[in-house]
Amino acid sequence: MVHPLQIPAKLLSLWTSLFDNMEVVQPFPQLKREVHTLYETEAEQFQIERIKGYLIPALTIPSILDKRGRVRGSVESGYYFEHTKYFPAADVTAICLYEGVPVLFQDGGNAQQIEHCFFVQGKTKPSSEREFAAALGLAEVNSIVISEVMHDLFLLSKKAKTNAYE
Repeated sequence: MVHPLQIPAKLLSLWTSLFDNMEVVQPFPQLKREVHTLYETEAEQFQIERIKGYLIPALTIPSILDKRGRVRGSVESGYYFEHTKYFPAADVTAICLYEGVPVLFQDGGNAQQIEHCFFVQGKTKPSSEREFAAALGLAEVNSIVISEVMHDLFLLSKKAKTNAYE
């Protein structure tokens, strides 16, 4: 399956036009998939910070991240505090940490923000004792991985009690 970032813009435009002219309906966004890229200043950072400050209903976090193929962290005192997703083609794991979502859905929990979203080399399992020591610089992370993770964060921000980032 091809990602729009893997095709030169002119060729992507040609394929998109061809599919549109032939009235080919794709079962999921592929050629017209949203693409998110780093700002120049973000390339030097070790985590994605665009979503910081957005208060998201607690149960929205697992709802969206579970559907997007992320794995919940371990439960501690009735809460879990992270989601991870391994990207095998890039051999990198994306890690999102947050205040804590209650396991029992009756207790909706407080609105909270994604505190950290960063990447580590290789496949790693969720851990309650996550450290940034192994975090990769965002410029080192595959652009498709960055785009997909930023898309997940954008979906979360749209549910925030504050406005979504662009």
